[in-house]
Amino acid sequence: MSSLPAHELHAARRPSRWLSWGITTRLSIAFAAVAVLAAAVNLIVERGVTVVRTSQLRHEAAGGAARAAPPREFAIEQTRSLHANALNRAIATFSAAAQSHAASNTGTGALDLSGAARELDRAAADFQRDARADPGSMAAALPAHLARYRNDVSEFLQLSDARQGVIAQYSRHYDALSTRLQSSVAGSLTLFGRVLARQVVLQIHADLDEVGRTYAAVRATDGADPLALSSLLAAQAALAHRIDANSTHLRRSQGAAWLDDTQQDLAQLISQSNALRSLDLRHRELIGRLLQEQTLLTELIATRPPRDEVAGANPRGALPLPSASAVAATGASMARRPTIAPEATVATVTTTTEALRDPHDRLLVAWMTGLVLLILLVICVMTIRSIVLPVRRMLRATARLACGDIDARVPRGGIKELDTLAIAFNHMAEQVAAARTLAGEYQRQLEDKVEQRTRELQHLAEHDPLTLLPNRRQLLARLNDTIIDAAAESLHVCVYFIDIDNFKNINDSMGHAFGDQVLRGVAQRLQACAAGIGFAARWGGDEFTVVHQQAPAPDAVQERGRQLVEAFHDPISVAGRELVVTISVGASLFPEHAISGEDLLIASDAALFRAKALGRNRLALFAPELLVSATNRFTTEQSLRRALERSEFELHFQPELNLESLTIDLVEALIRWRQPDGRVAPPDEFLQIAEDSGLILELGDWVLREAIRTASIWHHGAWPEVRMAINVSPRQLLTRGFAARVLALLQEFGLPPSSIELELTESVLQNGPAIVDAMRELQSSGIAIALDDFGTGYSSLASLEHLPLNRIKLDRSLISNIDSAGRSSAIAGAIIDLCAELALEVTAEGIERPQQLACLLGHRRMHLQGYLISHAVPGALVLAQRESIFLRMQEIMMPVRAGNAALESSDSAQFDRTRRKRSKL
Repeated sequence: MSSLPAHELHAARRPSRWLSWGITTRLSIAFAAVAVLAAAVNLIVERGVTVVRTSQLRHEAAGGAARAAPPREFAIEQTRSLHANALNRAIATFSAAAQSHAASNTGTGALDLSGAARELDRAAADFQRDARADPGSMAAALPAHLARYRNDVSEFLQLSDARQGVIAQYSRHYDALSTRLQSSVAGSLTLFGRVLARQVVLQIHADLDEVGRTYAAVRATDGADPLALSSLLAAQAALAHRIDANSTHLRRSQGAAWLDDTQQDLAQLISQSNALRSLDLRHRELIGRLLQEQTLLTELIATRPPRDEVAGANPRGALPLPSASAVAATGASMARRPTIAPEATVATVTTTTEALRDPHDRLLVAWMTGLVLLILLVICVMTIRSIVLPVRRMLRATARLACGDIDARVPRGGIKELDTLAIAFNHMAEQVAAARTLAGEYQRQLEDKVEQRTRELQHLAEHDPLTLLPNRRQLLARLNDTIIDAAAESLHVCVYFIDIDNFKNINDSMGHAFGDQVLRGVAQRLQACAAGIGFAARWGGDEFTVVHQQAPAPDAVQERGRQLVEAFHDPISVAGRELVVTISVGASLFPEHAISGEDLLIASDAALFRAKALGRNRLALFAPELLVSATNRFTTEQSLRRALERSEFELHFQPELNLESLTIDLVEALIRWRQPDGRVAPPDEFLQIAEDSGLILELGDWVLREAIRTASIWHHGAWPEVRMAINVSPRQLLTRGFAARVLALLQEFGLPPSSIELELTESVLQNGPAIVDAMRELQSSGIAIALDDFGTGYSSLASLEHLPLNRIKLDRSLISNIDSAGRSSAIAGAIIDLCAELALEVTAEGIERPQQLACLLGHRRMHLQGYLISHAVPGALVLAQRESIFLRMQEIMMPVRAGNAALESSDSAQFDRTRRKRSKL
C-alpha cells in the first residue's frame, strides 16, 4: 500500500482529458469523422462524367439472316419478371402472416392472413395469365402446388392452435400444483426468516420449479427444440418419482385429499406434455414440407422456356434482360428511324454508366477510406483499453474488499463512466470501512447486552417475577441439593407447603391487582420467617413453600410450623391498609416421610389439604393415610369430569311440608351421581371435591337448568303452584352474569320467577358486599332467597338484618335434640319466633321423629323437611307422593296433637295446684 492518503493517491493517478471522455463522446467523434470523409467522397463522385455506350442487336430473317427482336418482346419479358417478383413477394407475405397468426392467434393476425391470401390469389392470377401466353412454360403445374402449399399452411395453423390449447391446459394444471405446494410451504412455521417446512415438501417444490424452468424453455422454442421437451419429460418423471416415493409420508402430513389432487395434476401435466411431443413432431414434419413446397414454388415461378429466336443472342448464352429505361429508349429510337426491311431488322440499345474523371481520384478515395479505417481502429483500441483496464482494476479491488480488506481502493482512469464508477466504488469502500468499524462496535455492545439479558433471563427462569422468590424449578433443584447434604450429615429436612386461606375472596372482592400486592406481602413475611433456617419459594398461585434445611430433630418441625401460622396473626400492610391474612400449612419430613424432593412436596401437599379440611389457619403433619385420601380425591375429581361428559348426574327432589295446611308446595332439588357400577353417590361424597377443583360451576349450572326445566314441566302441567328450591354455591353466585343467566333460563322455559327459590349456605357471609349485591339483584327480579344450614358455622343474628332473605332453614343440628334437650328447644323456638317477627318463613330440617314434629306445632309460617315427611325421590314420583304425604301426615298428627292436648291440661292442672298452695300460704 502507498503511504499517500487515498484522495492524494487518486489525484496523482487522475487520467488525461482524452482518457476521461465518455463512450458517447468518443463514438460521436468517430461518427463525425466518418461523416466528413463520406461527404468528401461524395464530392469526388459528383465530379465524374457520364459515359453513353450504344449496342446494336440484329434479328436474322427466316432464311438464316439475323433479325432484331422487336421491343415488345422485351416489354413482355419485363412484365413477366415483375409478376414473378410480385408472386414471390405474395408467397413470402402469406408465409409471414401465417407465422404471425400462429404465434399471436388474435383477430388482427387473422385479418392480416386473410389480406395476404387475397394478395397471393391476385399475384398468382396475374402470373398464370402471363404463363398461358407461353405454352412451353413450366408454370402450368403452379396451381396444384400452390393449393397444396395453402393446405399445408392451414394444417400448420391448426397444429399451432392445438399446441396453444395444450399449452393452456398444461399451464392451468401447473399453476394449480404450484399454488398447492406454495400454500403448504407458506403454512409452515417461520423462524428468523427461514421456512421450517417439511423437507419432502420443499424437495417437491424444488422439483416443480425445475419443471417450470424446462416448461418455459419449451414454450420459448415453440417446438423447434426437441431437447427442451426431453428435459421437460425428465423433470416431470423426477417429480413423479419423488411424490410416489414419499406418498405415505405426504398422505399423513398433508392429507389424502392434498396427495390425490397433486397426483391428478401431475398426471395431467405428463399427459399434456406427451400430447405436446406428438404435436411438435407433426409440426416439424409440416415445417419441412412447407419449406420444400415453397422452394418448389420459387423454382416453378423462376422457370423460363429456352428462346433461341432472341435476336443478338451470342453463342455463349442469352443476353440479360434490359432494364425498363433501356426498353423505353429502344422504343423511342425505333419511332424516329425509317422502317427496316423484313429481311433484317436492327435495334439500337443505349447503356449509360458513371465513370471517374481520372485514376488520381480513385487513389484519393482509397487513401481516405484507409484513413477512416485507421481512425476507427485507433478509437476502438483506445476505447477497449480505457474500458478493460479499469474494469480489471475494479474486479481486483472488489475481490480484495470481499475478502475483508477494507482499505481496498480502485485507481481512477478509463472512460468517464468507469472513472465515475471508480469514484463511487471508493466512496462505497470508505462507507463499508466505516460501517464495519461501527458494526464491530455494535457487535461488542450487542454481546454485552446479550450477556446482560442472559443473566436476567437466568434470574427470571429461576425466580417468580411477582414475588422475586425462587420459583418451582429453582425450588426443586435447591431442595434436592439440600436433601443430598442432609443425607450426608444424617440431618432432617422439613418442607412446609403453605396456602393462603380464602385468597380467592380477596381477588374477587378487591381485584387482582390488590391480590398481587397481598402475595408480595405474604412472600416478604415468609422470607423473613425462613431467614436463618432455610429458604422460601413460590409454588404457584397462592401457594408457597418454606424449606427448613438441616432440621435438628422431628420435634422442631411442628414448633416451626406453628410459628409460621402464628406469624400471620399480625396484620399485613397492603396499599396503606392493614389486612389480616391466615395461612394453612402442611408439613413433611425427610427421611421419615419421603427421600426425594418431589415426594416430600406431594406429602406436604396432602398434609395441607388435611389442614384446610380441619378448618384452616392451622398446621397438619403428613401421615400415610393422607396420601391415600389425596389419591381418592384425585380419582373422584377425574371421575367427576368424565361424569359431566357422560351425563351421569340426576336430580332427586325432597318435599317440604307446610305445617299449617299439611300440603307440599315446595320441593328441594338435590343432585345425585349414578356411577357406572349402578351405585348412587350422595352429594357429600363429591360436592366438596367439585368445589375445590372448580367443577362446581359446571355442575351448578347443570343443576340450575335441569331444576328449572323440571319445575316448568310441573308448572305447565298438574302442579301450577309448584315452587322449586335450588342450592347455589357462593362461587357460582359470584360469577359475573349469574342473575342474567337465571332469568334467561326462566324465560327459555316459560317459568315465572316466583316459582323458584335459591338456597345459599352460611359460607356466603364470608364474601361481603359482593354476595349481598348479587342476592338483592335476584330478589328484585322476584326470586326468593333462602339461607340454608342456619345455626352453625358463621351464623349471626345480625345477618338476618342486612341480608335480603325470604326464608331461614334451621340446620338439623338444632332440630335433632329439640324433643330431648331443653336448651335446643328454647334456641329453636327463639329463632322461629324472631323470624316470625321479621316476616321470614322458616323450614326445619332433619324431622325424623313425631316428637320433633310435636315440639314445632303451633308456630306460624313453618315448613318441615326430613325423612319423617319424605326421602328425596326421583322427579317421576314427586306428584304421586303429594297425596300420600298428606294422608300419612294426618295419621301422624292425630296422636301428636292428642299428646300435646294432654300435656297442656297437665300443665294447667299443675299450675292450678301451685296457685292454690300459694293462696293457703
